[in-house]
Amino acid sequence: MDPKEAWENRDKFTFVDVREDREWMSKGVLGVDKLYLVERGVLERELPKCVPDTSTPLMVYCAGAMRSVLATRSLNELGYTDVTSLNGGFDGWKEENLPLKSYDEWRACQDGKDE
Repeated sequence: MDPKEAWENRDKFTFVDVREDREWMSKGVLGVDKLYLVERGVLERELPKCVPDTSTPLMVYCAGAMRSVLATRSLNELGYTDVTSLNGGFDGWKEENLPLKSYDEWRACQDGKDE
């Protein structure tokens, strides 16, 4: 799905950023409310803890879309049934001038949320 369409439909998805922590910290994250940061290398182990319902619509992204395509395949193999890769990834989102948050802003929004 292209970034503008993903933004317009953001309330329908839980977003999953599969970039590395250094990327989140230096470049920020998408400016959406439902967002998990789960590095690609630990995705299969960690995401089920955050999103146990395998029917949850997921929008997966990385920097440019290569890792997210692989992550989408892995999540399908884990039984997730509604997984979409964000075309162009974080870079495509940024090119469209869609909202972003710094890592610190994202962390601040997580304080007080039930885990």
